[in-house]
Amino acid sequence: MRDIGFAQALDLARKNISTLGHETVPTSELVGRVCAEDAIALIDYPSTDSSLKDGYAVVSREVAHADEENPVVLKVTGILGAGDPCHLAVTPGHTVRVLSGASIPGGADAVLAEEFAREEIEEIKAFACAERGRNILVKGSEISEGELLVSAGEVLTPAKISLAVAGGIEGVSVFRRPTVGLLATGDEVMLPGRRPEKGKLFASNLVLQDAWVRSRSMTTIVRQAGDSFPSLTSAVEFMLSQCDILITSGGAWKGDRDLIVKVLDQLGWDMLFHRVRMGPGKAVAMGLLGGKPVFCLPGGPPSNEAAFLLIAFPAVLRMAGHNGSPYLLSTGVLDKDVGGQSDWTQIIHCKAEKRDRTTSLTPLDSKKRLRSMAKADGLVLVPEGVESIPAGTSVEFISLADERVKSKGSSSNADGMKL
Repeated sequence: MRDIGFAQALDLARKNISTLGHETVPTSELVGRVCAEDAIALIDYPSTDSSLKDGYAVVSREVAHADEENPVVLKVTGILGAGDPCHLAVTPGHTVRVLSGASIPGGADAVLAEEFAREEIEEIKAFACAERGRNILVKGSEISEGELLVSAGEVLTPAKISLAVAGGIEGVSVFRRPTVGLLATGDEVMLPGRRPEKGKLFASNLVLQDAWVRSRSMTTIVRQAGDSFPSLTSAVEFMLSQCDILITSGGAWKGDRDLIVKVLDQLGWDMLFHRVRMGPGKAVAMGLLGGKPVFCLPGGPPSNEAAFLLIAFPAVLRMAGHNGSPYLLSTGVLDKDVGGQSDWTQIIHCKAEKRDRTTSLTPLDSKKRLRSMAKADGLVLVPEGVESIPAGTSVEFISLADERVKSKGSSSNADGMKL
């Protein structure tokens, strides 16, 4: 199978990933979930005309000419607080004391703020006007019954959840989140928790993947398998019985002990691609086994991270209903030249630093792999056919560190391709 371009790999991954159906969850569990069906308001908010301030419910025409020299005297016939049943009415020459949030009594069409009235015994002197509608929040002015509150496909933020609750919604239909299988392969790999051994490596790739997946409140199952057909076969079969999507790390190239793709071939998977023209991360494969997506990622940390962040993780999120880029994008200015290649997409770790009104991007030393990954605030993608980008050039970068920064209206990476 020929190597394919980065854009083609993304397109194949998108076309072969589907969501996992819907479930209705309570509002306390909605944050970060993707709405699967339009959320429609069940009630008006507020449910009655209500007061925006502490004051007095009045008939506006009765206080139309009130001022300090010519106050209007009104008899107070009661008081209403927020949530009190509204059993009072305002008649000519009278008023009802209302607190913020209280229902507006019948007959009243305005609320005179308390600072414009002087209290007397069982009456007030109004010394300012309150035109019709003043300080009244009209029934249904915030939310009307039957109104669309959250559209299908939107990510539910705390504010959107609050809006849904205000509209009387107790649960929202959302896309089910996948259980993600993370499998480390290799005799030299150890899962965290074991004592260090010479010649062995802790599975830092899996820890990185696990952290990203869990940052989106999804469940993971983590395993390790040695470099043998029986061990890998058993692990793959177990993981796919428990998970919706499987991501393996290591053994994805063509060496003597690179067995994972061969194991999947024997199990009869439908391989969509193997090796992508991207660096680092070239040795990445994707296929379907039993209808479930499987990604095979290289074992080298930078290659593993690039293949995970740019191909596998977007697929995981797509299963959970996310359609756009999983990352926020921003623009910065390179403070050093960066090199690319004519025949692949080059991925460069960068440190981002705010300087005056611009963001300066410093490419990191690729020889110090884990340290560069840990220090990186973002990734710059140099597309195929571009062999260098000079210092001083403004480029778009994928933000890995600060989710508050987002380029307006953008959902593509530096290569112009949606992730």
